[in-house]
Amino acid sequence: MPNRYILLASNAGNFAPHIQNVVGEHGTPTQATFVTTAANPYEKKEWMEFDIQAFENNGISITRIDFAGLTEEKCIDVLNKTSTLVVGGGNPLYLLEILQQKNLISLISRRVTE
Repeated sequence: MPNRYILLASNAGNFAPHIQNVVGEHGTPTQATFVTTAANPYEKKEWMEFDIQAFENNGISITRIDFAGLTEEKCIDVLNKTSTLVVGGGNPLYLLEILQQKNLISLISRRVTE
């Protein structure tokens, strides 16, 4: 089974340079899926761009995903294929609402414990 990670940080810009310390012996991921959904309620999203840039500056290629704009099936497909999931900041209640609408909470929970 490949290594899988879910990264939750209020400021990924400060966290990204230390990712090697978090994943340790398993090696630093080279690709991550960055969930932008929680930022949707906000007009200005500078923090999100800062976070994404921090990962890219540390050699991690980012694929952006907004669960709100996808079908449930597409969301499930993305979650099953990604090995590293980064949940960006924003409105956690909005994010929770979208995750519930798309029936993703149990899948994410299962993926975290694999």
